[in-house]
Amino acid sequence: MATSVVPLIIDALFDQATTALPDVAVFDGFQLTNTPGPDILMIGVDDGQSTSAATTSESSQTMATAGTPRSRTQTGSINCWALSWTGNATPKSARDRVYAIQAAVENILRADPSMGLAQPNGQVFVIQIGDERLMQDQEGSGAEALLTFTIAFEARI
Repeated sequence: MATSVVPLIIDALFDQATTALPDVAVFDGFQLTNTPGPDILMIGVDDGQSTSAATTSESSQTMATAGTPRSRTQTGSINCWALSWTGNATPKSARDRVYAIQAAVENILRADPSMGLAQPNGQVFVIQIGDERLMQDQEGSGAEALLTFTIAFEARI
């Protein structure tokens, strides 16, 4: 019996986002290399510029049924961090690109809200975009946009 669906969702999201975003550097956790390219998606990261550990996910469980074995409902969210840098002086291009990254992730979730994961006890996963926060910066070397967003989920385990 599963203890948590968090590892399953992160693995599925990484695999499917890597395929759906061929021009974006997709990472499971922090970016650990100097991969060239202006667009990045980090899955399981709340602050890609932090020098300490990232908050990957937050979740909670409640008892769903009585009896043995007792099933539980797990709800929570997984953090994602999308960044785009552009060499031009306007933030629009970078902003549009981070929202395109989020849209690709959302299209994965809309196409299959269970992300193809095995469904324990025949229960359906609900996985969707949750909260988001946009930050923009503009310097002489160009503009960047950072979009942090969550993948919200509910599952029966």
